[in-house]
Amino acid sequence: MQGDGLSNDGDATEATLDTEMDEDEPTGEQVENQELSVELDLVVHGHVLRSVRSFCEDMSPTITELHLTESEWEDISNLVCALKPADIATKCLQSDQLTAEFELLFHKIGSITNVLNLLTTNHPMKHTVCHLQHALSTTRRLTFNQNVAKLLDFVLERQNPYSVMVNVPVPLHNLLTKLAVDREVAAHLINCLKNGERVYCSYRRERLVEKTKKMSTTISKRKLPQFNEQPPKTPATILKEQKELSSKDMAEAHRSMDIAKKRGMNLRQILTHNVLSASPLFDGDLPAHVNKSKLVGEIEPGLDLTQWSQKSTLATHVVVDFMSKMRQMPLAQFPTLGAVINAIITSASCLCQESDFIHLILDSYIEMSLKEGERMRRTDSTTGIDIIGMNRDTPIPQQLDKFWASEENKRNLQLLVRDMVCNRACGNATIIVSSVVSDDEVLPAKAAGGEEFPNLLNWIEEADARLVVHVEWAVCVKQCKRVVIVSNDTDTFALLLYYTPYFQALGMKEIWQQYGTGEKRRMLPLHQAVSQLGAPLAKTVIKAHILTGDDCMSKVGTKHAAMASDPVQYLTNFGEADTLSEQDTALAEKYLVPVWAGARSTTTAETFDHLENYTSARAGIDALPPTSSVIRGHIHRGAFLVHRACQLLATADECEARLEPMEHGWEKHFGTLLPSKCLKPLPPSLLTICKCAGKCDTRRCGCRSAGALCIIFCHGKIDNPSCKNLSH
Repeated sequence: MQGDGLSNDGDATEATLDTEMDEDEPTGEQVENQELSVELDLVVHGHVLRSVRSFCEDMSPTITELHLTESEWEDISNLVCALKPADIATKCLQSDQLTAEFELLFHKIGSITNVLNLLTTNHPMKHTVCHLQHALSTTRRLTFNQNVAKLLDFVLERQNPYSVMVNVPVPLHNLLTKLAVDREVAAHLINCLKNGERVYCSYRRERLVEKTKKMSTTISKRKLPQFNEQPPKTPATILKEQKELSSKDMAEAHRSMDIAKKRGMNLRQILTHNVLSASPLFDGDLPAHVNKSKLVGEIEPGLDLTQWSQKSTLATHVVVDFMSKMRQMPLAQFPTLGAVINAIITSASCLCQESDFIHLILDSYIEMSLKEGERMRRTDSTTGIDIIGMNRDTPIPQQLDKFWASEENKRNLQLLVRDMVCNRACGNATIIVSSVVSDDEVLPAKAAGGEEFPNLLNWIEEADARLVVHVEWAVCVKQCKRVVIVSNDTDTFALLLYYTPYFQALGMKEIWQQYGTGEKRRMLPLHQAVSQLGAPLAKTVIKAHILTGDDCMSKVGTKHAAMASDPVQYLTNFGEADTLSEQDTALAEKYLVPVWAGARSTTTAETFDHLENYTSARAGIDALPPTSSVIRGHIHRGAFLVHRACQLLATADECEARLEPMEHGWEKHFGTLLPSKCLKPLPPSLLTICKCAGKCDTRRCGCRSAGALCIIFCHGKIDNPSCKNLSH
């Protein structure tokens, strides 16, 4: 494992080398691999190696001070020269990205010593990198280890000769698997000596000095955590599941209704309020989950899927929702992350014959995202583990759920994909990668060789929305006639239906979406779907989809009811304007009433408050539909998302205001944006009861103070004839 610093590298190196002398001698292949690994490591830090060589030359006059023989100094100089030629070291020095770091100097000297130990064993070996004409005995090696320790001490005495700016500290992590240790666990491990000293001081003070505890009092065990240990999660501050309503909750709700009735409110008025703290639109604090794929099932039966062909005379672009595709891949079958990325690129290249461009669209994992609730549901209670130094040779993690639960891993994966594409040799098809990684900077779309595409620079967060910009660019700029979308996301399907008529007007002939997984993977012709549905309905599908539930919205009814409830009649203008009018709100609620009731319902209700009157009397209050107050908050959020989807191309180059959703039905909940429940409880003054034993003729009476008359529930349910605040 690697800590925050290397302050004790001198002692650590000596101890390591002494320990290795007692172990079995390594094989020639192992030695060669270790030599090559050290050499490659030194190539990356050529400036440090040059410093070591220069240091060895400058130290020649002080050989007697360190008690090192001429032969030993020659060993070090020969080894350094053999490991790294001066011309490569000079080339490394020309890179502005490399910095001279004092800790690395210790590390390199230790690495040189390790290699020297392997090269000077009793067994002769063949070496391809180092050629040393000597062999040291065990005694000489022991002396050499001691001298190297003196060398490190000598450098330390003369302080750091370099000025170092460390911007990103490397956390404690496993050097082999690159898995980062949890921060709390790392703090316990790194500060173990300090914590032990603090515990001992406390023990001594309590039992020997202040004598507040007896000497015989049990001493609690303090166990150091393991490196792979995960600390116990704190109590959840955000409820992820719908709690079962207890009998106490139900009894309290019925009591509130009885009090409201006694205060003169009829049942119809009471049901316009929320007598329970739970809402049918939410699972705890998260939006109720919806099966989005049912929407595709409503439209697909009328499509002719047999018209798909890899061959086409039309100019073709392939657009890949990268994260959606990667989650479908059998990652355990690949050795490294680089192999998975290459497999996805190869798969996209083989999807169509002679495709001109391949677009890799990456999701963005930024703070205050509207999809945070859905991501919390996916990860559930899994604690993410970061991978340090992610690169193409990083092995596939065994615990993939913990890999995907880390936002840092996803951000680093995006950077890795961009790096691999930019360094990839140019092929028949141009590969473009696009993503937004942070709130502060939007990364330009790049292709192999580092070419940038300014027209594709945009601030759109989600991949399913950003790919629309890439399709428009392909049609308008590159005169593309056929686009193939690789995405298993229903949101993408609904959004492309909205924009397909626009793309067809620009000259696009065909647009296909690869949908499904495994044996159910098929090509959906979106141009056919628009022709079958008609442009008005095709452009309304996205509105019905959002209002009945997507990644940001709660489930309302079913997708079948959404398509069967005439969305064109009610939602044609919904979300098109900058502000939501009262008329559009009323039409949207009128549309959602039959969606909630079901496709076969014959209800004539136009509001959800009215719909509650048609609920069976045998149903409990927990089975009631949401109130109009709750559903109007849902409609307000839906209008915001629909407007953002409809204005996608007009605002693609604008930086989205992250706090804007808080003005349209979302609220900040423990650092996360979650939908507001918009509950409308019964007025507190209506539910006030007093426990007065007197006349209730002063403001000390809770009922009189609230402006309410006393009822049978007051006075502790005891008859109080002296009360002068009774209702008549």
